[in-house]
This record gives sequence, structure tokens and C-alpha cells, in this order.
Amino acid sequence: MRYTEEMKEFILENYKGISSQELTERFNRRFGTSIAVSVMKSYKSNHKLNSGLTGCFPKGHVPVNKGTKGMFNAGGNKTSFKTGQLPPNTDPIGTEKVLKDGYVWVKINDAPKAKKNVNWKQKQKLIWEQVNGPVPHGYFVMFADGNNRNFHLDNLVLVTKAEMLYLNRNGLIYNDSEVTKSGVLIARMISKANDLKRRKKK
Repeated sequence: MRYTEEMKEFILENYKGISSQELTERFNRRFGTSIAVSVMKSYKSNHKLNSGLTGCFPKGHVPVNKGTKGMFNAGGNKTSFKTGQLPPNTDPIGTEKVLKDGYVWVKINDAPKAKKNVNWKQKQKLIWEQVNGPVPHGYFVMFADGNNRNFHLDNLVLVTKAEMLYLNRNGLIYNDSEVTKSGVLIARMISKANDLKRRKKK
């Protein structure tokens, strides 16, 4: 894995206080990569980056369920939530939040939490899909001007992982959305050329 200066800076700004798993997920979302957690751990180890997490409770820690027999056992007491019942503090559908990855997410339904990534969706993806339909697998909706609060449809561009990686590696994301879109066209041409080369070799 060859890290650009932007990638290195991103890791330095985000590694403290979070696990290698979460840091890897943020990194992959930001740069359109798919590196494994073990790769991120190796990078942190080689650069002596310690998140500060120990995975252990500090001395004197009192368990949250101490003295609350049955509270954490579904059906264990009369105050337990019934099947299908939502807690009173549940966010209503349409709620917008800035999550740990720095993006705005919108709540789209109240599906069970066991179903991963179905309750919330990134706002830029939601807006793009309302006009263009579902985002294809392996694609991302990026902000052409680099401003992740500019949700104007003209500022949202659909790119593949390979295209996003090329844009980041070559510094082709600018504050000017039109210039970035030109970079996307270059990345798209390079990606197609590489695909053709791989097919010829087969």
C-alpha cells in the first residue's frame, strides 16, 4: 500500500481514541480504498501510533447493570421493551446527524438494528438516488468541490473505487467542482484503459 501525504495526514488526525477497525473503515470511506484492518495496524505499529485504547475497564469501574436485575434481560421485568416496540428516545425518520466519518446521515426507516446500514443513509447518496435511482454496487457519490456540506445535485458525482483512488493519489479533487469533474473524466479514461489491458492479457 502506497500512502499519499493526504492519506498519512488523515491517519494522524484520526487515529487517537478509536480502534484500528473504525480507523480502517473511515480511511476506506474517505479514499475509496479497501485495505484490511491488519494493514492499518501495521502502519500504526511502524509509525508508533497508539490510539490510547486498552480494551479494558479502568480500575474502580462500576458495571452499568449493577443492581438492576432483569433490566438487560428482554422480558426479565415489566419495564422490558416488547417485540416491535421502539424506545421513546428513538430518532424519527428524516433525522439528520453528522456521524464519526464527518458526513451527514439521514434516518430512512426504523428497521431492526441487526440489519446493518439500513436505518441511515448518507445524505449525498440519498439526494443522488432520488433523481438517478440506486447507486450501483462498488460506486460512491463524491462531492466535486470537496465540500461535504454542498448537497447541490450538480456537485454530486458518481465514481467507482478505482476512480476515487486515482483522484486522491493524483490530487485531482479541487475546490472548483468543474475542474474536479474534468479530473473524474481523466480517471474514468485511465480506468477503462486499464480494464482493456487486463482483458487483453487474459
